[in-house]
Amino acid sequence: MAIFSLLLSGLLIGWQMMKLLKQPNEMKVEFMSELTQSMKTVCIGRYLVDVPSSFVLNIPLANVDGFDIRPAKVSMPSLDLFRERNQVDENKWRQIAHNTEASLLRESIRVGGDGHIFSYRESARHNRTLMIQARKWLNTREYWLKQESIISDEEKDIEKAKATLNK
Repeated sequence: MAIFSLLLSGLLIGWQMMKLLKQPNEMKVEFMSELTQSMKTVCIGRYLVDVPSSFVLNIPLANVDGFDIRPAKVSMPSLDLFRERNQVDENKWRQIAHNTEASLLRESIRVGGDGHIFSYRESARHNRTLMIQARKWLNTREYWLKQESIISDEEKDIEKAKATLNK
């Protein structure tokens, strides 16, 4: 009789365990059903992907034509503020002296009505490298492209930035 009650207890425990293990799978199915009821399409590179409407795309860094593309953390609510920020940055780089040139700013080029390219050194000690930064206001959004360059490639990299902004 002891063996029978032990066997029966084992079967009951096993049956209860199966019920408990089955519940999370049912919960997952229910959760996925709710999650996929409302979908939106996002573009990731060359692909259009359907994702839940609550999905937030967070790509920290992309590279196009040799330029790093980073999402701007500061939102610019207007084109006027975008232009003002460009002017503030240009003045900042122009006012800081470099050890071999008048300022950190090497070039400031307007591209189209709402684009701007800056070529500047990051500090007074940088002699061989510089940054090429292209900014564009498009469809109420601010886009930045940034590339480290060397002095001998500056013109080529500025032309590449112009071509990228004009795409």
